[in-house]
Amino acid sequence: MVVEDEPLHQKLFAAWIEQAGHQAIGVLDPRKAELAMLQHLPDVAIIDLHLPHIDGLKLIALLRRCPELSAIPIIAVTVLTDEYDERNCLLAGADMYVTKPFSRAELLAHIQHVATGRASLA
Repeated sequence: MVVEDEPLHQKLFAAWIEQAGHQAIGVLDPRKAELAMLQHLPDVAIIDLHLPHIDGLKLIALLRRCPELSAIPIIAVTVLTDEYDERNCLLAGADMYVTKPFSRAELLAHIQHVATGRASLA
């Protein structure tokens, strides 16, 4: 699942995932992310940190408190490169912190790493 309010980024990340042979579900409005995740139970969630209405850190913390969603690996994506931001993100419950821009291969490697550590997504 890709929670990204920028339509171009959301479509690009979803396309990369689908080109690797997997289903991708995009969510533009972070207020709908929890319900979408409960409906689809994704293997991995990719969440942008700069979201309208709900800050990405708050969304991650919310998902971690939901018993049905707490085990879903979360990759936080952002343009922020500050060590303090990365620390707060990981403490909020993200499994990985990735800074934009990144390549298709890099995103798929991160997904593979947090999802199973073995499945081939490249």
